[in-house]
Amino acid sequence: MTSTARTCSGSRIRLSFLAASGKTPQKIALRARIILLAADGTANHAIAGQLGISRPTVLLWRDRFEAFGVPGLMKERKRSGRPSVRTPEKVKQVVEATIHFHFTPTSSSWLNMVERWFGEITRKRIRRGVFHSVPELIAAIETYLAHNNENPKIFTWTKDADTILAKIQRCKASAGTAH
Repeated sequence: MTSTARTCSGSRIRLSFLAASGKTPQKIALRARIILLAADGTANHAIAGQLGISRPTVLLWRDRFEAFGVPGLMKERKRSGRPSVRTPEKVKQVVEATIHFHFTPTSSSWLNMVERWFGEITRKRIRRGVFHSVPELIAAIETYLAHNNENPKIFTWTKDADTILAKIQRCKASAGTAH
C-alpha cells in the first residue's frame, strides 16, 4: 500500500479544498483530484481516463505526492531547455511601462483587515522562525492557523469615521484627484 492510499485526513481536507476551490489554478486542482482518486483506490489507468490525462502524468503526481506531500503538488520542477533571453534591464523596462500604482482608500475595510492579519502572522510566526524548505514554512503556517483558530480574536476598528474621512481627503489632495 502506497502513502497515496493512506492519505491522512489533514491532507485529504486540503486536497479536497484545492480540488473544489474556484481560486485554485486548474493544474493544481487537477493534481489534487489525481491524489484524491488514488487515495480512494482508483487504478492509475482509470484516473487517467476519468480526468482526460495520460497514465505517466498520474504516476508523476502520485510519486511527487509520496515524496513531498501536498506542497509537492504546488509547483513544477525546473525544466531543461533554452535559457531565458530576458535581461534584468528589459524586465525592469516592461514592469515600469505597464504597472501603475494607485492609492487604496482607508475605507477598503476588508482589505485593511486582510493586510492586518497577514502582518500579524508575519510578525508572530514567520519572522520568528527559520525554515529550510517550503514544506517547513507551510507546516509552520498551518500550525499557527490551527492554534489561532482555537481562540480567535476579532479585529476591531480603532479610528472613528471622521478620522478616516479626513485621511481620505488628505490623500486625495496629495494625489491631485478631485473625486
